Amino acid sequence: MSREPRLPWLARWLVRLSPVPRESRAEVQADLHELYVNRRRDRGPIHAWWRLGHDVASLWRQPRTIVDSRASPTKFAMLRDAGSDLRFAARLFARQPVVLALTVLGLSLGLGVATAAFGVINAATLRGEGLADPDRAPGVLRTTARSTSTTWTTDEFVQLRDGAARIALEAVLTENAATGQSPADAAAPSVGVAFVSGGFFAATGGRVMLGRPLVAADEQQTGTPAAVVSFVFWSARLHRDPAVIGRRIRIGRADATIVGVAERGFTLPHSRQIWMPLTAHGAVFGGASGRRAPAAGLQIFGRLLPDATLSDAQAQLTAVAAALPRSSGESALGVRLDSRAGLGRAPLSDTVAVTVFVFAVIVLVLVLACANVATALVSTAIAREREIGVRAALGASRARIVRQLVTESVALSTIAAAIGLLLAWWALPAIGAWIEAPAGSDLAPDGNVFLFLALVTTAAGVGAGLAPAWHGRGVDLATPLKGSDAHQDRVAPRRLRSALVMMQAAAAVMLIVTATLFVRASLRAAVIDVGFDADGLYAVSPGIGDPFDSTGDGADVLNFWARAVDELDTIPGIAATTLSQVTPFSGITMTSLTRDEPPRAIALHRTHANYFDAMGIRLLAGRTFTPDEVATGAPVALVSAALARAYWQDDSPLGKMLPPEIPLSTARPVVVGVVSDAITAALHERSPFALYEPLAPRDQRMSEMLIRVAPGSTGAIELAGERLRAIDPGADVAIASVASRLRGETGRPRTLALLTGGVGVIAIVLCVIGLYGLTASVVGQRTREMGVRIALGAAPRDLLRLLVLDSLRPVVIGLALGAGAALLAGRVAAATMLFGVSPRDPVAFAGASLLLLGAAALAVLLPIRRAAAIDAAVVLRRG
Repeated sequence: MSREPRLPWLARWLVRLSPVPRESRAEVQADLHELYVNRRRDRGPIHAWWRLGHDVASLWRQPRTIVDSRASPTKFAMLRDAGSDLRFAARLFARQPVVLALTVLGLSLGLGVATAAFGVINAATLRGEGLADPDRAPGVLRTTARSTSTTWTTDEFVQLRDGAARIALEAVLTENAATGQSPADAAAPSVGVAFVSGGFFAATGGRVMLGRPLVAADEQQTGTPAAVVSFVFWSARLHRDPAVIGRRIRIGRADATIVGVAERGFTLPHSRQIWMPLTAHGAVFGGASGRRAPAAGLQIFGRLLPDATLSDAQAQLTAVAAALPRSSGESALGVRLDSRAGLGRAPLSDTVAVTVFVFAVIVLVLVLACANVATALVSTAIAREREIGVRAALGASRARIVRQLVTESVALSTIAAAIGLLLAWWALPAIGAWIEAPAGSDLAPDGNVFLFLALVTTAAGVGAGLAPAWHGRGVDLATPLKGSDAHQDRVAPRRLRSALVMMQAAAAVMLIVTATLFVRASLRAAVIDVGFDADGLYAVSPGIGDPFDSTGDGADVLNFWARAVDELDTIPGIAATTLSQVTPFSGITMTSLTRDEPPRAIALHRTHANYFDAMGIRLLAGRTFTPDEVATGAPVALVSAALARAYWQDDSPLGKMLPPEIPLSTARPVVVGVVSDAITAALHERSPFALYEPLAPRDQRMSEMLIRVAPGSTGAIELAGERLRAIDPGADVAIASVASRLRGETGRPRTLALLTGGVGVIAIVLCVIGLYGLTASVVGQRTREMGVRIALGAAPRDLLRLLVLDSLRPVVIGLALGAGAALLAGRVAAATMLFGVSPRDPVAFAGASLLLLGAAALAVLLPIRRAAAIDAAVVLRRG
């Protein structure tokens, strides 16, 4: 008689070493022995050994007994539960690949564009420009009895610095200069250059990652000037060359030696990419004039000494400034220290408001995408009620079920976040170009961006996962266990379903209204009457010497303009030439704020007598300047029609002095003429108040020329450029089209229209997907109800009307809420971005409402038409 095979000794030894309690080992060994014997008999010893090894190994994967499972969970148990939840979520996603793909696509799009927008805002406002302790580094303002200015002369800076005992003063002058690899690099792009005093880096706390910063000795250097480049310039233009120290680059007209690479994030002031000593300004721009510091136009800031206060330093500097020499008739100089005017308080860009608004628009897409995810998960949870009921019947707590649902949602959002980060990395340069971010801005994602993405991903995952958990509160968990079709009588709670649909509709209508407003604004901006003909008008900058040099007489610039007028008068097609201190839409403005309440902004212009003919501005009353008045800088002025109406109403201003409400730093002029209104500054300001004074010879050093080309002339402006460059081969003559500048002003609403229009299309698509999915789910769950209604005599059109009204009611409510929010947002944007388009524009609101209602109707009609065509007998027989 053969002996029954025993459990192998290795298996018995492993059972004794396993975490199985001692009192249960005999029972476990008996079960393993029985399985081993049966498998050996049925499928042979090899299979029996393989399965035995698997069974013994499984003892280590389940170390807790049934009795121990009731103990309070440890952190390791929670980690095991999380791993189990993730594995179950992976199997669930594998069974529903279409739902997974649509959900991840919508959420990744929302996360990606929101992260990209936050990256721009982070670079513009949150990251700052690298100034250490800005409250201890105030700006130094130059004050007189009549005016306050941010600029000083070099002599004034030197004397203030030498006399300061409570504060360390430094100076900076910002310019743009062409920067190439060699003098032959003619197409070198222009970058922002900061000419700084020797202690600039020490005072700001700026550090370098390679080489050294600029020091005081660099100002005294007589050879090739030193330069420190920014991290952005080093990355984009120098390809992160680690051996860049000692390398020479061409900046303007001078060669410079790179001595350092600034730490990432340091871009003071105003996104500069290169820093050079003040004494290098002449070499970069002055050519043969040699290296020298600019005579004027410096911005001064200081670093308070450790034991000094702001008031003590201001009092001490005021005493030094009172002793400074001043021009004839100028009141005593004063000093005001203001931390808000310091370098660290200056914004990176004048487009921060636009950036914030774009970010708000894209956040709506994120909300829409999250609502879409919540809608999909609610629909999935309704279909999984039997599974959830089984879990609850086996002892799972409600918190454990909620944790499972949230884990699934967070897993979805994590996958979407990875894709969204890739989208953001790709989109950041495009968004930076759309909002006209400064060239030196570092838009690459940093820790702030990654933290934002992590927080938004977690919030989106948890928020979307709580939606099905909220749906399941108070549900009778025994009902789903009664049969496979028991859940068909359950529908999503009306409040939750309606809230999700209303959220989607409100976000979508806000985006569509905003896009429509920007489209209409771009069309309106293209036809705004600026008061003169910009076509055929060109602005010429000579690029000779230092325009701020008050030590010389500016004879080189005056001679250039005199010869330029003679040369251009001989060119066929040149209709007029004139000089003006400020040319239209150049980005440079001279403005005076009146003493009225509220104050008015008045654009100041110093021009030649023929300025109005060249510009095409009509003379309405009086006369223009005479040549003698221009030559002597006589106290006469012309005013715009709007300014004349504001202060003289129906009276004529001719022969009258300007009212005292208009502050001026010179003698109060007499009005000799009234001209038509013209917009020459920022287009969105549309300020009609303008004051014109004669351009005295001493001011021509800082002026530009305007050239009017006759209609139909070809080649005139090219020939004019050749003649002007021939006058002084060393001059950097630049010719800009005023019409191109005007198109640049209208480009912002156009790009915003494209951006918000694209986002609006995405919003409609996401809204349609969400409505279709939820409607199909709800209609599918109401199939039995529809069968009963048909059996009781309801016609298909009655069912169609019932379901359409039930599905579109929350859409209409969300539309009303979104329209109200869009009205508030439009009022904020109207001042700077809508160019006169009313935020209550009926076309925008009516168009957005009709578009959304049409898209929603299409989204719900298809599943509803299928439900209305069901066979009642089949449904009732199946129920």
